[in-house]
Amino acid sequence: MNYDFIKRNPDFRLLVSYAETDQFSWLDFQLTPETKGGLFAEGARKAPSSCGV
Repeated sequence: MNYDFIKRNPDFRLLVSYAETDQFSWLDFQLTPETKGGLFAEGARKAPSSCGV
């Protein structure tokens, strides 16, 4: 998460949260379309729990 951005734009702290993605590397800048889909799906599955729903 870019904490500098959140510090400068505090309203966004309510819209951004952290979701653990065990099988994906945040340093992989050459994701295949299939991997991007998997990362999106994992984020969608974990989104409700990361925002308290």
